[in-house]
Amino acid sequence: MKINLKENTQLLSRIKVLLLIFLIYLILNLFGMGCPIKFFTGISCPGCGMTRSVWAAMRFQFQEAFYYHPLFFLVPIIFILFLFEYRFHPRFIKYAWSIILSVFILTYIIRLTLPQNVVVYIDIYEGFMLKFIQNNILGG
Repeated sequence: MKINLKENTQLLSRIKVLLLIFLIYLILNLFGMGCPIKFFTGISCPGCGMTRSVWAAMRFQFQEAFYYHPLFFLVPIIFILFLFEYRFHPRFIKYAWSIILSVFILTYIIRLTLPQNVVVYIDIYEGFMLKFIQNNILGG
């Protein structure tokens, strides 16, 4: 098997990006922020619940995993696409990412509109930005 230096460099770069994302996520959780979008705005992001969902799936608790995020099964596919994108035809990658993004957005909209959903919600009064504006700019 011939080792392709360019492919190894691309793979290593992508692994570094994943490690950086993991490190940032770990630091945010250590400081109690969790999701930065939810922390700053009070609005759940499209990936909200995904970490809990993946942990539940790893324990074979698929009903719980689906409850936290119904797209948990896409995580391995997303990792494979991200890590080995350079090995696939560009058109396939374009369509794959478009489909994944569309499914995430549609799922996010549905989850936001479900009244019984406690994982994804909008509560701007809990967001840091509104609190900062109220306390420091408006003097409240």
